[in-house]
Amino acid sequence: MLSVKHGQLIVVERNNEALWKNLDATIRQKILKYQGFDGNPWPLYKEWNQKENSNLSFQLYNSLGAFEDLKQILNYYKKVKNILNVKLISVEYPKNISNSNINFDFKGYDIGIKEEYEEPIFFSAILNEIRKNANFHFAEAEKKLNNNYLFSNINDCNLFLQAREVALKNHESEFIETAYQTNQYEIVPIFLYQEKIVLS
Repeated sequence: MLSVKHGQLIVVERNNEALWKNLDATIRQKILKYQGFDGNPWPLYKEWNQKENSNLSFQLYNSLGAFEDLKQILNYYKKVKNILNVKLISVEYPKNISNSNINFDFKGYDIGIKEEYEEPIFFSAILNEIRKNANFHFAEAEKKLNNNYLFSNINDCNLFLQAREVALKNHESEFIETAYQTNQYEIVPIFLYQEKIVLS
């Protein structure tokens, strides 16, 4: 019986310096540490894949790559990394890895939407809704973010979701993307690819 592939890997480009340039320097420095899934997914993939001599022999499943294609995804990642500021992330526990030189480090939990109506979105509530001294309902949530600008545990994620729902019900929706309901959000574990250095 053939196994059905599903996506859990994403290569995402982040260049937030221009996006957040109007923020206070202290806040901006913290946001630039963000290691979640929000950003420009798979930069240059479409352009390179359309070339006849392309070696991108892997497919995407709702804009996520499958662990079975990790070798090919790593080839693409290393190529694009020479050009752009990109990260390779797993949004599920990376249990299928057998190569000791490949490591995915847990960085925390992101919250948001990976897809809507079967279309990829990659919208992070952490990156787009939580601001220091912005919506007062999120004051405690902002303090809970770790050095990767993610939540460290599920409990903190749930407290943020509860605070968001209270804010919406009270019509105090400053800095909240009201197009999305809280029950659309999912808690997403973030594992960041780290290439191990083998000493000779």
